[in-house]
Amino acid sequence: MAYVILSKEIEQNTIYKIAANDTDLNNLNINQNDYRIISINDSDWNLLQKDLLKVESSTENSVVFAPIVKGNDNGFFSEQDLRKKMNGWIEQINLFVRNPVNVDHPDRTVWASYKSYMVNFDYSQITYPMQETFWEFCANQPGLQWRNILQMP
Repeated sequence: MAYVILSKEIEQNTIYKIAANDTDLNNLNINQNDYRIISINDSDWNLLQKDLLKVESSTENSVVFAPIVKGNDNGFFSEQDLRKKMNGWIEQINLFVRNPVNVDHPDRTVWASYKSYMVNFDYSQITYPMQETFWEFCANQPGLQWRNILQMP
């Protein structure tokens, strides 16, 4: 079962984190009592992970998603846009992997490997504007162990 993690304040429908299953949820390094943790179906998970859904509305224990139109809220129109975003993601990952508290975290190796992929990313393989989200692009790369940045502990 997958999860979307939202603020306790119902009027705030911003996604804080996402988790693919119970193990990933328990590895998020959050105080679960501080958030609304709502289970979602596999179809919504796949779209959410690829940045193709946003929260339209929610209650204490349910969420309604709306599709994101590709290119409007989640696309990259230039290499510079993608570089800027990826540099931000790399810094987030650095904070996680370099934190001494996370030395033994079960997801540390996966994130360190994914960071290497981002650092060495070949921007010339992309045609701009991107016709898919970055996360869709990652999903389509054979053998790449990828995760949406919202899955990072």
